[in-house]
Amino acid sequence: MKIEIEIKLRLPEDLAEIRKTLRRLGFLVHKRRAFESNILFDDVKHRLRKHGKLLRVRRTGKLGLLTFKGPSEQSRFKKRPEIETEFCDADVIERIMQQTGNQQDLREVRLRTEHTAQSR
Repeated sequence: MKIEIEIKLRLPEDLAEIRKTLRRLGFLVHKRRAFESNILFDDVKHRLRKHGKLLRVRRTGKLGLLTFKGPSEQSRFKKRPEIETEFCDADVIERIMQQTGNQQDLREVRLRTEHTAQSR
């Protein structure tokens, strides 16, 4: 199981200076800016959330991704175990979630660009 280390930052509208800084520091665009939709699922008693866990269906274009995240570990940054798998029909996965007692708990939509650091 992989461990995700996550840092989320609220950024200003004009990202030009931030993009320049990322390039100067050796970061490259890993995945170009794309629209994504995330739906979090939980049961009616919110048992996953109460235990710091998450079950998510993400849609990015035609790609679907089912993700389970475990509780966060004590760390300076958000650090938690993560299991993911790709699938081709998000509608089917969402129906499976609902038929197994899970319901849509939260829906997020956003634009995402992913960067990776160049090895030096």
